[in-house]
Amino acid sequence: MAKRTNRLNVRVTEAQKRLITRAAKSAHSNVSDFVLRSVCRASEQVLADQTTFFLKEEDYRAFQDALNRPAKLNPKIEKVMKEKAPWEK
Repeated sequence: MAKRTNRLNVRVTEAQKRLITRAAKSAHSNVSDFVLRSVCRASEQVLADQTTFFLKEEDYRAFQDALNRPAKLNPKIEKVMKEKAPWEK
């Protein structure tokens, strides 16, 4: 695991602090580790939601047809494909 060298500061209400502290204790964790794990899990879910989509059957067939057509060279797409995904940065 990488060394933690950066800091995040968050202001919370007294009720939020009590809730988070209770949850951390229930998870047998300290508040910092509990908050970090929870925020990372939520962040991964937000990013994953941007890569999952649902289609009607007709649209799915059209999507599949487009995927099966021979690819055309597109320099802009080629550039994007070489970049790291947001969750890898």
